[in-house]
Amino acid sequence: PPLAAALDNIRVAPTFYAFRWISLLMTQELDLPDVLRLWDSLLADERRFDFLLYFCVAMVLCIREELLEHGDFSYSVKALQHYESRVPLHTLLERAHALYAADHPQLYAPPAAPPPRPPPPPDRMSSNGAAYL
Repeated sequence: PPLAAALDNIRVAPTFYAFRWISLLMTQELDLPDVLRLWDSLLADERRFDFLLYFCVAMVLCIREELLEHGDFSYSVKALQHYESRVPLHTLLERAHALYAADHPQLYAPPAAPPPRPPPPPDRMSSNGAAYL
């Protein structure tokens, strides 16, 4: 992909930015309410740390054009190390969920239709209204 090639070309390795993102669980990149919202999403998912990686990818992809436009080492590292709410959290979460769903469609399959309801029991009243005994 063009962004990966561009970052490789200017020698911006993921360890320059993603190590901090992951080891500090985004506490340095996001405001506290956004950190709590992200952590809520992470803790609600049994595959929470898988989703964290997709969130990191979403962060890079959401500033893709900016990184490609400037295309130099110092700008790219600064943009990635000091993310500072460049992109609203809901946009990052939507992008991360879309990426995650594309790789894990079985987790996002619509629920199966419920089984058909059994027919109601026959009416226990006779035609003249007397109950069957």
